[in-house]
Amino acid sequence: MILKNTMEDIVFHAVNEMCTDSHEDFWKDETNRHDVACYVLNRVRASYLTSGRGVLHMEANHEKDVQKTADIFILVAEAMRTVLSRRKDKSHPVAPPKPEEEDSYYFNFPCLIGKIISMTTWEGMDGTIVTLKTRIEHFVKTDMINPQWDNPYTISHKTSGYFTFFPSPVKDKKNEKSSRLFEFSLLFEHSGQEPVEKIFTIDVTSERAIHQSFRKGFTHRIEDIYIN
Repeated sequence: MILKNTMEDIVFHAVNEMCTDSHEDFWKDETNRHDVACYVLNRVRASYLTSGRGVLHMEANHEKDVQKTADIFILVAEAMRTVLSRRKDKSHPVAPPKPEEEDSYYFNFPCLIGKIISMTTWEGMDGTIVTLKTRIEHFVKTDMINPQWDNPYTISHKTSGYFTFFPSPVKDKKNEKSSRLFEFSLLFEHSGQEPVEKIFTIDVTSERAIHQSFRKGFTHRIEDIYIN
């Protein structure tokens, strides 16, 4: 009887695709790719099957689940940034974790996932620059959890039009568990196209902790953006 963790194939496929598309010599090293795969596999739930037919069904179902696929790509991107920061030269330092103040509450934002689609090709719009902004008194560019998360984010064909952001936590001035509606703006800019803006809101409840890394399932799916 063959015991198979189907997530291995799914993760290795995503790792190889993103590492190959990065065009960096660093990712030609199989050891570095394996480090990325280990990082991701240690953060996803294993899914074991015992038959070849079961493996095919599992992978087919996974491809149809947009949220799970997006989660995998986000984790691979996070793993690549982490491995690169540990192995490569220190010219791109990683910001230290934000210190937590005792007895303080914070609004921890979910990882934001969206997709931009061309109404001409019905595919992702490669090369589109996406900027996330937060309304304070007016819209300003949103700070990310650390410099490894890009804002603006440039759409790449390797993620089929998907984009991701991980906003930095905000201290709750009430200093108690409370909910607040945050208003965000997404600005889409593409060569030869008029800029497109989308406004959306997220209701966030403060917590007595700062979360510095991606939490599986703690994501916010932004409605797909269609551009003519």
